[in-house]
Amino acid sequence: FDPETAVKRSLIARLAKIARGEGMRLSVCCQPELVPPGASLARCIEPERLIAQTGQKFPFKYKGNRPDCGCAESRDIGAYDSCPHGCAYCYAVGSRATALKRYKTHDPEGDFLIVPENRPHSSTGDLFE
Repeated sequence: FDPETAVKRSLIARLAKIARGEGMRLSVCCQPELVPPGASLARCIEPERLIAQTGQKFPFKYKGNRPDCGCAESRDIGAYDSCPHGCAYCYAVGSRATALKRYKTHDPEGDFLIVPENRPHSSTGDLFE
């Protein structure tokens, strides 16, 4: 089901109002024509924010993953089901129980964020067999 554009705009405007009431700003991914006043186009990878936070300048280019994507080019170095925080809207954690288990067994000195099942740690064998 894909609602008409007017229905989408109305819903997004209502969501933006709710977000403002909670001290948040709604952002919309890849659909700039639907962004109402008081909302913004979502950018998951936002170099200006990273530069402001770190004080470190670095080269970047905008190369979104989909049409109208506002993200800068990036390389994902994470792994699914590895973050223990449990954010309600996170796409990267399908099982919080798995994420917590993996977090508890994470080796900060290891070669990988998560060592696959039945695979040795870097200190106990060849990871690239």
